[in-house]
Amino acid sequence: MTTTRQLVTADELLAMPGKDGRRYELIRGVLVEKIPAGKSQGIVASNIDAALNIYTHANDYGYTLTTETGYRLERDPDTVRCPDVAWFAPGRLTETQGFPQMAPDLAVEVKSPSNSRPEMAAKAYMWLS
Repeated sequence: MTTTRQLVTADELLAMPGKDGRRYELIRGVLVEKIPAGKSQGIVASNIDAALNIYTHANDYGYTLTTETGYRLERDPDTVRCPDVAWFAPGRLTETQGFPQMAPDLAVEVKSPSNSRPEMAAKAYMWLS
């Protein structure tokens, strides 16, 4: 007997209640729980975000967004990733409902001890493609 997994769409992910405190990414239609960062990774991500924000605001040059924002990178099946920090060049990020359907100009992923080299390579490839 074979079981098939029900794929989730980006719209269904966006509508999911967040009551349990968990966060998810969507990888080709499959929900993947995003494990919270540890202190060291949080400090690194926060410092990068702060530096980008200072530059962005001082120069009125683009937008910086944090890990709470998801980006739809693929469709049918959908992929929605949430980098630790994202930056968009001026004029690239337009108002949209749901997840922006583009990758940031800069996506920062802070490596945690549990991330393997192949996992980080797969993330990098997904952002670049």
